[in-house]
Amino acid sequence: MGWLQQLKPLSDVADKIGGFLFNLAWSKGTRLWNVEEEAEKLRRTEKRIRALLRDAEEHRYIDDESVKLWLLELKSVAYDAETLLDRLTTFTAVARLESAEPSRKRKRSWLNLQLGPRQRWGLDAKITEINERLDEIARGRKRFKFQPGDAARRAQPGQRPRFVEVAACHDESSQIFGRAKEKEEVVQALLSDHTIPLPVISIYGAAGIGKTTLARLVYNNAEVQSSFPTRIWVCLSDKCDVTKATKMIMEAITKVKCDALSLDILQQQLQEHLSTTKFLLVIDNLWAEDYNFWELLRCPLLAGEKGSKVLITTRNERVWRRTTSTILPVHLKGLDDEECWLLLKKYAFLHGQGRENDALSKTGRMIAADCRGSPLAAKSLGMLLSDTNGEEEEWLNISNQMRILNEDNNRILPSLQISYHHLPYHLKQLFTLCCLFPVGHEFEKDEVIRLWIAEGLIQCNARRRLEAEAGRFFDELLWRSFFETSGSSTNQRYRVPSLMNELASLVSKSECLCIEPGNLQGGINRDLVRYVSILCQKDELLELTMICNYENIRILKLSTEVRISLKCVPSELFHKLSCLRTLEMSNSELEELPESVGCLTHLRYIGLRKTLIKRLPDSVSTLFNLQTLDLRECYRLTELPEELSRLVNLRHLDLHLEWDRMVPIPMPRGIDKLTSLQTLSRFTVTADAEGYCNMKELKDINIRGELCLLKLESATHENAGESKLSEKQYVENLMLQWSYNNNQAVDESMRVIESLRPHSKLRSLWVDWYPGENFPGWMGESSFTYLENLRICDCRNSRLLPSFGELPKLKKLHLGGMHSLQSMGTLLGFPSLEVLTLWDMPNLQTWCDSEEAELPKLKELYISHCPRLQNVTNLPRELAKLEIDNCGMLCSLPGLQHLHDLVVRRGNDQLIGWISELMSLTSLTLMHSTETMDIQQLQQLSALKRLKIGGFKQLSSVSDNSGMEALSSLEFLEISSCTELQRFSVVGLQSLKDFKLRHCTKLEALPTGLGNLGSLRCVEIHDIPNLRIDNTGTVLPDSVSYLTLSGCPDLESWCRNTGAQRVKKIPNVKIGF
Repeated sequence: MGWLQQLKPLSDVADKIGGFLFNLAWSKGTRLWNVEEEAEKLRRTEKRIRALLRDAEEHRYIDDESVKLWLLELKSVAYDAETLLDRLTTFTAVARLESAEPSRKRKRSWLNLQLGPRQRWGLDAKITEINERLDEIARGRKRFKFQPGDAARRAQPGQRPRFVEVAACHDESSQIFGRAKEKEEVVQALLSDHTIPLPVISIYGAAGIGKTTLARLVYNNAEVQSSFPTRIWVCLSDKCDVTKATKMIMEAITKVKCDALSLDILQQQLQEHLSTTKFLLVIDNLWAEDYNFWELLRCPLLAGEKGSKVLITTRNERVWRRTTSTILPVHLKGLDDEECWLLLKKYAFLHGQGRENDALSKTGRMIAADCRGSPLAAKSLGMLLSDTNGEEEEWLNISNQMRILNEDNNRILPSLQISYHHLPYHLKQLFTLCCLFPVGHEFEKDEVIRLWIAEGLIQCNARRRLEAEAGRFFDELLWRSFFETSGSSTNQRYRVPSLMNELASLVSKSECLCIEPGNLQGGINRDLVRYVSILCQKDELLELTMICNYENIRILKLSTEVRISLKCVPSELFHKLSCLRTLEMSNSELEELPESVGCLTHLRYIGLRKTLIKRLPDSVSTLFNLQTLDLRECYRLTELPEELSRLVNLRHLDLHLEWDRMVPIPMPRGIDKLTSLQTLSRFTVTADAEGYCNMKELKDINIRGELCLLKLESATHENAGESKLSEKQYVENLMLQWSYNNNQAVDESMRVIESLRPHSKLRSLWVDWYPGENFPGWMGESSFTYLENLRICDCRNSRLLPSFGELPKLKKLHLGGMHSLQSMGTLLGFPSLEVLTLWDMPNLQTWCDSEEAELPKLKELYISHCPRLQNVTNLPRELAKLEIDNCGMLCSLPGLQHLHDLVVRRGNDQLIGWISELMSLTSLTLMHSTETMDIQQLQQLSALKRLKIGGFKQLSSVSDNSGMEALSSLEFLEISSCTELQRFSVVGLQSLKDFKLRHCTKLEALPTGLGNLGSLRCVEIHDIPNLRIDNTGTVLPDSVSYLTLSGCPDLESWCRNTGAQRVKKIPNVKIGF
């Protein structure tokens, strides 16, 4: 057990001396030992070390092994001094709090943060040791001829080039060099017709050669955008499996989180989404050499419409050569010297930073020639040269450094080493932590920023928050190409380019350890390791005891793309790893943390996102330095530590954000003490008598981002007003939720919501289960000029809607569960509304009170469970998608001749008849609409490409002349749950590519003409037990490449016996699963 666990409690002493600032003295000879004095001395020592370290680092190229060892020792002293100083600073701050808070009011003391005589001796000896080591190291500087003040020559934070102003240079489509031919080839390949299913274009090349840039140029090409209605971009890490890759594709399409865990379910969902569209899928950074990976991933992609294609980038030649259906293999070579010079020059003289002359041009061309054809190198060096303001001597120095490093034949491009070594010291430190990320790993900006802050790499700035200052540094590293954006999701994500990832590993190789379970690297000096990243695979059992001997580590991070099997953390681990600042255990099956986590005096960051944690140990409340507690998507969490308010340095309390999956967790009292708190994603309101946190405690907390207020029936309008929500200008998304069947008085609820007026900069508002009869006046005010999304749900007493049409930026309006609403009111205004959803409004009768409605930009309309609604008038011609479900009195919707996508569930005969007038329809879904169904009503829809029919219990036959043959453009057809269907014909549907048949229990034969459909690619048949095979004709056409069967005994038997040879020719088959 370490000395922190053996300390004698000082709480009683601190209470008694109250007026002193932890000024406990203990005699050692003739001098007094005072914590603050020693802390100040150590602080001065630590500053000396940092200055010396900065000077050493500014000597950019260190090849002498003795110098490298000297530098490692210097860093080691720096870490030790910082850790000791952090302990002393913590002791002082804790004592101040303890003295101000009598022990009788505390249920738990900071026992591990107090100092007794024995520990004072140890700390005194440690300070002496650090000073002696520093003196020895300082003598080494003279031996190596380092000059003091070298670092002053380099730019300091805040004096860097105007990278924010030149952010436009990230637009790679603005000007390209040397890739026009390749770009044109790839674009033409994408736009051309091909006979093989799912053609693939693969771009292969070395790291940093411009594969992703070329793919992005093509992806954003205007012709490509117009040719592919659906474009998908995913970036895969080198450890990604098929399930994870499929889920990423699904999320990129739907823009929402995918919860499906089974690969079969994921593939069915993906196939469903792709079957109605022509898509372009870009798979950036494909690593998987396993042939089965691509074949499995490819299966659902085959369902896409004709012309769908896949574009792959890879640095793995095996992947490039083994990817099936490749129509254009592009082996991307380096740029020539002239092209490198043009690219380098573009950034070197950006925004007039220096002027080109003959001398600079000559030197610049020499530098460009040493880039070895790498666009990443040329761009990175160009940005570096822009810092010099055109000084010829600096350009020559960089050219000489390039030549020296080229002679060493380093594996990492010399230009990237130079770009790194020329970074100011603070940016070097920040970039070094990127060694923790696996190749291809995507991350959010805030994730990295919080990691930097936890590591103490961001200094306080009176003008900016720590997060804002770190954000500036992040943007600069992005501008310098140490990071790059990823196009795989709607929320902006980033990654470290693969070459930069190698560079980060190189410069941190003594300090960072990336390990895999059962494969612990040997030959590592354990005392030097500060950062550990554990790379885990799916279902891999993880034992953390293997890192117990790395006692100096500051960051412990699980790096995984899938949830890993880690149930618990051994208690002794935290006794060993007393220097930890970041504990990142997200995406694991962790159910609990041991109480020993309270021993981690220096801990700033706990990441438990997507774990199975149910409660946190009480000792978490003693983590005085904790800044971030990430509990997002912890759906089993039921409570927070009772003394959470003692975490006075907490900046971010992330609780799960999926509002429709939240269980109210009471908030402990004292939240108002957390004055540094910026993130508090949810807050459960409780009555004063319940003993939990009160709403008025939010008064002085400057919350940012998202805030959800739960159980508002417990609020009073006085407390609601005291929360001062209207002053929280950085809250962008707000949810106001009452509980189901709450008993709050109607008048009081109206006063509460009136008192909860948010700041006018709000972007999204959700009101749920509000019991009042009227909405507050502020809800429809035009002053909310930023509000884009508004959702009102289950407000069952509300009779009138506010004037939402006055909201100038409102794009999405969702209204549901409003049982007392009879009219939508005056639908005037709505200058920006694109999506309108109405559901569960049993008494809604009138679409609009006036004769006219204004919804000029409405593109999508969803109406569900509005049984008394009779008409919907004056819809815009631009409306593209309409869904109607269980609206029994709705007979027609005139003026929709340009509608493309229509879904009708549980409609009446008149509505079905009206559909025949919609000549522009390309997609139609009819489910459970009437007891009878006449297919001839659809034969006028010649543009129809997708048709789903289901639940028509009286539909018994679809014959050859039923009118189905008139649907010559039909590419997707699904028939389901037509329990009386006995005969079905697909004769004449020569464009049909995807056919699905489900739950038609009386059908005894395959559809007539199925074997003659030359375009048919995908066939799915499920749960048709009486289906028999007639061997006299062609069962399946040769074009079929995807076959799925279940619940069809005779057809399955045919596939295994008589038709086995035919089925073997089908690339993707699933039978009887």
